[in-house]
Amino acid sequence: MDTSNRFAQFAPADAVSIIVGEFEKAGCRQTKETKKVTEFATPRGQTVYLVKTTSRLNGINVMVHPNVSPSVLTRLPGVSSVSPQHRFHSNMTRFPKRIHNGETKTAYGWQVSIDTLGGISSFLGAFDTLSL
Repeated sequence: MDTSNRFAQFAPADAVSIIVGEFEKAGCRQTKETKKVTEFATPRGQTVYLVKTTSRLNGINVMVHPNVSPSVLTRLPGVSSVSPQHRFHSNMTRFPKRIHNGETKTAYGWQVSIDTLGGISSFLGAFDTLSL
């Protein structure tokens, strides 16, 4: 059952709390939190980041390690799209860094979009079986 419409009245902070709860239900453990992202360890120890600043109940944005092929990511259940280029964010401390726009290196990865709350557990379950 798609519950995204049921939660449409929630403000973004409330939406983030609901999304975090779905990550935890899927067996992920929160390992770090900043104003913009929440870092999770999957049951098998892989790192993913929830982008809190752009995630909504009907559009959840998750950052994954840049070594995963975008073509593999697009085939995982729950995924509606994958960014066509790497996305950069300084708070993704467990991901590799490279020069983007400035003079300092910034962490980067692929942004995966998930359209529904139910898609979170489907995506994370399949993602966690990948070898990085």
